Amino acid sequence: MEKDHIEDFAPEVAWVTKSGDGDLNEPIAIRPTSETIMYPAFRSWIHSHRDLPIKLNQWCNEGHTAHATKEEADVEVLQILEFYAAVYEELLAVPVIKGRKTEKEKFAGGDYTTTVEAFIPAAGRAIQGATSHGLGQNFGKMFRIEFEGADGKKAIPWQNSWGLTTRTLGVMVHGDDKGLVLPPRVAPLQAVIVPITMKDVDEGAQLKTCGEIAAALREAGVRVHGVPLRLELGPKDMAKQQIRVVRRDTNDKEDVPLSILPQKAALLLVQMRAARTPPPGRLTRDSYVAQALTWEDFMAKIGAGNLEFEELVKKRSKEEALAAAGEEAEDDRAAISLAVKTLCIPYEAPPLPDGTPCFISGKPAVCWTLWGRSY
Repeated sequence: MEKDHIEDFAPEVAWVTKSGDGDLNEPIAIRPTSETIMYPAFRSWIHSHRDLPIKLNQWCNEGHTAHATKEEADVEVLQILEFYAAVYEELLAVPVIKGRKTEKEKFAGGDYTTTVEAFIPAAGRAIQGATSHGLGQNFGKMFRIEFEGADGKKAIPWQNSWGLTTRTLGVMVHGDDKGLVLPPRVAPLQAVIVPITMKDVDEGAQLKTCGEIAAALREAGVRVHGVPLRLELGPKDMAKQQIRVVRRDTNDKEDVPLSILPQKAALLLVQMRAARTPPPGRLTRDSYVAQALTWEDFMAKIGAGNLEFEELVKKRSKEEALAAAGEEAEDDRAAISLAVKTLCIPYEAPPLPDGTPCFISGKPAVCWTLWGRSY
């Protein structure tokens, strides 16, 4: 099992061959993930069904759990996937596609892998946002992790691992020709107050008003001095007891009475979030999603920078054949090398008519699979 595990991670494994000035008798593999580091400890901690479930968080973004039953473990896999989808869509304003990885793309050594996949339209590429793995009993067998069940019989726990990494920051970035646009819910600061001074302006009174505005906004829950909203206060505004509010995402300007500014600022931040979160954000992503029923159509649409729904026959060899063909093929019309891979089998996919053939094998397809060029 561990041999297969390392083999699938071979490009990412570092090997230690020396100690001081001498060579090691056997090289030591440094794993790129934490399972083989942590699970000897699980063997020491888990003895009885009363010790389960065990749930650990590592590195602030990675979780490892063990459960008494497969059903309990499966529920958690999808629960964590929903948490990750909510982080992207509700906090970071990034639409994602939830699905299950194919056998070739699943986590090495696990039973199955679920994923949220994001898409970057400007590059025409997908990026894996986060994964939640059902490891089954594979690592329990490998590390001899056992517990005594309520019936007195020995059993192997069902394990999961899941992770949301710092790549989230790169996936989250929104921008335009002026630079960065931060989603309001995660912007460290949400509003900046800009006093506009002119000749003969009472700067003391102006700064006092700015301070009062900042205090009122903070009391309303708005983080002041940030980027989503710019508040401009000039002498004419002071005379009219108003302030000019400028949205960073649309550059829309509005003069708002000071008496209702906290409520208006809070409303604008909600509107800014809604403008970038699904469904509006999903519409842009979906415009790049296409279906292909022939090899020629698949190649043309992938070459145009789309994500692609393709019919799948559940055979790993077929998946590898299509990926290999994509790596070597070139679309003469677009002159773009089409290195593609499966992203996931989406949980939400268009209907697949009965009898639809796979365009590689010719056999009846069993589901749609999402393909694309990926980081």
